[in-house]
Amino acid sequence: MKHIQLFRPYYRTNEVLKELKKSLDSGWTGLGPVTKLFEQDIASYLGVKYVKMVNSGTAGLHLALKLLNLEEGSEVITTPLTFVSTNHVLLYEKLKPVFCDVRQETGCIDERKIEELITENTRAIMVVHYGGLPANMDAINRLGRIYNLPIIEDSAHAFGSSYRGHKIGDSPNICVFSFHPVKPLPTSDSGAVTTNNRLYKQRLDRLCWLGIDKSTYDRSGSGSYTWEYNVPEVGYKYHGNDLVASVARVSMRHVDEDLERRKEIVQMYREGLKDLGWLSFVPSLGYLAEHPECESANHLCVVRVPKKPIFMERMKAAGIECGCHYTPNTRYPMYAGAKVPVVDKLYEEIVSLPLHMMLTDKDVQYIIKTVREIWD
Repeated sequence: MKHIQLFRPYYRTNEVLKELKKSLDSGWTGLGPVTKLFEQDIASYLGVKYVKMVNSGTAGLHLALKLLNLEEGSEVITTPLTFVSTNHVLLYEKLKPVFCDVRQETGCIDERKIEELITENTRAIMVVHYGGLPANMDAINRLGRIYNLPIIEDSAHAFGSSYRGHKIGDSPNICVFSFHPVKPLPTSDSGAVTTNNRLYKQRLDRLCWLGIDKSTYDRSGSGSYTWEYNVPEVGYKYHGNDLVASVARVSMRHVDEDLERRKEIVQMYREGLKDLGWLSFVPSLGYLAEHPECESANHLCVVRVPKKPIFMERMKAAGIECGCHYTPNTRYPMYAGAKVPVVDKLYEEIVSLPLHMMLTDKDVQYIIKTVREIWD
């Protein structure tokens, strides 16, 4: 029977092996010159000044919070429709998540509902670009300026997305990316933090490497090893490494063509299913038409369907894996209690269709045919 995966990593193996061999032969496989080159690749692509490669998107979010120096108990307005790491990092820092509902058209935080949640204890806003579609950053940045609130953009889904002519990541805010194997820019696992703030970058360099003020490579780059360094604060072992960066640099060479293919697959889904009265897409076609300034990286292809459990079971019976992004965080015990009716309604309906670089046109047409016949 046919088996189509929801996600599947895609690597150009021969190119990757060549780059890995270079790193292995160089003697630098940890934090070294290829890591720096990858950071430069990202900075050039996004148009941002500073990039720090980290070992995961979760580590990047944690570091972004550390940069803000928020007091314990401070409130951070955030979204419940996300992977749990977005909000777990708030708990790491003993902060209080304040959950804002989302827009049903996009799955992104509802910028119209943020202001009513701001209190004297609010210290930051956390935004997720759901599925790769940018949230309404004009409105959110305006609130940040009015109330003097820093903003973190969880851009785990959004490498290659753009908003008003700028790539997500080139922002006045701190942006965090994930390069998990199934993300638009795949590696074995890593991430990056981007900023246009020089002081943030200097502190990121330390925090990534246990608070040490000079990396081993920086102390060895002149050809003679210098053992002395200072540790001005407690940090973490969150830095990237040259082996993963070698994989990442190959993905960077092809990121635009890969993004174009992802977009093509989503357009095939939209065209093939547009006349089904019982199915709709997130983001909705109407929202996209009204917001042409938003360009998604298409990490996810999300549809809303009735009788979701039956729909998913029938897709599975046809050999098609589907997913759900995500169970609302407010349904987990550490976050329970918030009222988010739009998220709760979406959860009953949203299904992620397969979307990855290994899908053929024939696969996509089979999925479309299956969906069209599912209630026959």
